[in-house]
Amino acid sequence: MTSGQVLPDGAPPLLQRRARLSREEAVALWKERCADGWKPCAPQWRPPQPLQA
Repeated sequence: MTSGQVLPDGAPPLLQRRARLSREEAVALWKERCADGWKPCAPQWRPPQPLQA
């Protein structure tokens, strides 16, 4: 799980925390979030394009 801060002017987000979750932990966390009203959505970012050689 990765979280960060959105930066102005289209700069890449600032990584603030990264944690590894087991599948069981991830499913449990998602169930908690759904109970709080979270819903699935489309991806909110696009990964960078590969570098051209």
